[in-house]
Amino acid sequence: ANEVILSAGTYGSPAILLRSGIGPAHDLVELGITAIADLPVGRRLQDQPFFYNAYALAENVLQMSPATGSLLWLRSSLAGDGELDLHISATHLLDGSYSPTGGAIVLATAVVLPESFGTLRISSTDPDVQPVIDNNYLATDRDQARMLEGVKLSRRLARSAVFGPLQAGELIPGDAVTDEDL
Repeated sequence: ANEVILSAGTYGSPAILLRSGIGPAHDLVELGITAIADLPVGRRLQDQPFFYNAYALAENVLQMSPATGSLLWLRSSLAGDGELDLHISATHLLDGSYSPTGGAIVLATAVVLPESFGTLRISSTDPDVQPVIDNNYLATDRDQARMLEGVKLSRRLARSAVFGPLQAGELIPGDAVTDEDL
């Protein structure tokens, strides 16, 4: 009875708080909102950046389910002790119509413990106006290096003796793009 739990998601919760007067006072006053609590709401937005390597499935393996086929958690070469800072998932998020074979799979690489922080702010008191979001993905050299390492590993997995025969070519970024180009 003495507390309120706000659970409207990564973007919805700060937007509600800001419109309610809880947030950076200077920003709120500019929108005509009375500041109830001058707090850094929306100033430390942190989310996992993903990079999607997409592959056409080979003609003999066009089944597009299950939606997620595997998950791999691992340590990058820059990981701290006990830290699993990379995640690669094999999913069928890409519609098969984008593939010349009618089937596609994505190997999605994520930096799961990013150092980079973004911001969320509101530009209007109207709750129907979406917040302005700057995820600021990969803003640090370390985040960039870890993502690159994960994407290169993802490509090696896709071209391995086990996975290679199941795919008919990289769609995104494409076989013509080398690891050095990345």
